[in-house]
Parts: sequence; C-alpha cells; structure tokens
Amino acid sequence: MIDAAEIIKGCRKFRRLTRTQLADRSGVSRQTIWNVERDNNNTTLYTFEKLLEAMGFEVYIREKRK
Repeated sequence: MIDAAEIIKGCRKFRRLTRTQLADRSGVSRQTIWNVERDNNNTTLYTFEKLLEAMGFEVYIREKRK
C-alpha cells in the first residue's frame, strides 16, 4: 500500500522540485513537507491537497460511503 509520504515525495521528485520550491508554491513550510515525506506526522487532507495542487496535480476527494 502506498502512503501519503511516498506520494508526496514521489510527485515532488517527478516535478523536479526541492522542498523549498514546493514550500514557496504551496504555502506549506519546508519543515512540514520534510515531516510529511518522512511520515513523521499525521498529514491532514487539506495539507495533502495543497501540496499536490501546488505541484500541478488535480485532486479529487470523494466522501466515504456509510
């Protein structure tokens, strides 16, 4: 199973961005990106979405069915 850390780091590397460049584009701190990529924290869906959109990926979030 792929987790948020692998997705964000893989997408950042695919776009050839440094953490500093991604921080500037997304408004998320470089330290937070570092933590996300190392799975050191529980990434919020909002942060995950901001990072992906800043890298030019379209994000679609659907509600979980009950």
